[in-house]
Amino acid sequence: MGLRNTNLCRALQAAGGIAPAERNRSPRVLSFGEGEEISRGIASGEIFRAIARSLNRAVSTTSREVTRHGGRENRPAGRFSVN
Repeated sequence: MGLRNTNLCRALQAAGGIAPAERNRSPRVLSFGEGEEISRGIASGEIFRAIARSLNRAVSTTSREVTRHGGRENRPAGRFSVN
């Protein structure tokens, strides 16, 4: 652009800066609704296979998510925290 670094920084600051790139979640990451469904399934005593089948996900995904949030005993129904 023909500007020194300091002048370029000032020009960018005056214009509001550069917008950050839009963040896209990986398709492997569970949605908030899927986490809620897992919580409800755990609360109603469903097995991982049944929960995974209803979500059209792998059993290991369901198991990993429950373990990540403290296991069956520590997973409250209707409360899914997104980390």
